[in-house]
Order: sequence, then C-alpha cells, then structure tokens
Amino acid sequence: MIYKIEHTQTVAGLFEHWQETIIWSCLDRIMGSIYADNIQNPKSAMAVLGDFCFFTGVPNPELVAFKQKEAIPDFTPDFIIMIPQTPQWSDLIEKCYGSNAKKVTRYAMKKEPDIFDRAKLQAAAESGEEVTDDCSAVARLGKEVFLTEGSYENIKITTPEDLILAEAILQRREGAL
Repeated sequence: MIYKIEHTQTVAGLFEHWQETIIWSCLDRIMGSIYADNIQNPKSAMAVLGDFCFFTGVPNPELVAFKQKEAIPDFTPDFIIMIPQTPQWSDLIEKCYGSNAKKVTRYAMKKEPDIFDRAKLQAAAESGEEVTDDCSAVARLGKEVFLTEGSYENIKITTPEDLILAEAILQRREGAL
C-alpha cells in the first residue's frame, strides 16, 4: 500500500543526498506531496510536484505504478517526468512502463553552496563586460560550466514571448496544436 506522508521528517533521510528544490519544497510541505511505502518506517518514497516525480530508497514496483489522480486532482496520468535515484529505479520504471517509458537526459545546474561570492559578483557586475545569461555569469566568476543534454521544452520564462512559447508547448502536449 502507498501512503501520502504528512510528517515528512520520516522520509527526509531517504532524500538527504538530493540537492533538488522540488524535493525540498515537498519535504517542507510548501508545494507538492511525498508518498511512501510505510508511514512510520518508509524504505521507499517519491516526491511529486507537477509533472515531476523523484524516486528514492529501495526500488518499489507499487510506488512506481502508483497513480496519484485520486489524491491530486490536476495530476496528468499520461505524462510525468520520473527521476530515478539509482539505476535500479530506472530499470524498474522501464520494466513497469515498457515502451511508454522514454529515457531522456535532463539539463540541471550544478548546485554549489559557495557559488555566490559577493565580492566576485560585484567585481563581475562592475567589469563592464557583457553577461548574456547565468552560464556566462558563472564562467566570469571563474567557475566551471557543465553542459548536459536536455529537452528544448525545458525553457526559462523571463519575457512575455517566453510565455507564448510555453503555452504553445503545453498546447502541443495536450494535442491542441
């Protein structure tokens, strides 16, 4: 049986090595939900927020197959991004969903707690050199920038035009385009 976890401290240890804002939001009960195989002593858990679902702990087929539609009214059962913690979770997702599971590589920023050195940021801002995006700003600070593969649909919304593009992506997903 799968349970919605209200007291997230019982599962926090399972997620301790993940530096993901979505997971933190679920654990802090700000947004999203946490589900697990046991309320008191969970061995497997998932953090769900929107289209994202992070799996942790011991791979559990019941958790992978769990449909949150009953618990989350706006859950879209035909599309969810499942992020496995281990290759064993990945294998289980592929086993459960077969050809419906499409493996993709997702872009992510490397998270470093000491990345924002105030003096370096100030020096970069006062240098007069053009900074075109967050990667160029990080590179200007002397930090290494890593590129990873991902989806063109993973956009950053900063302008009204970006909203138009995001709406088109959502309409295409829903089959309206």
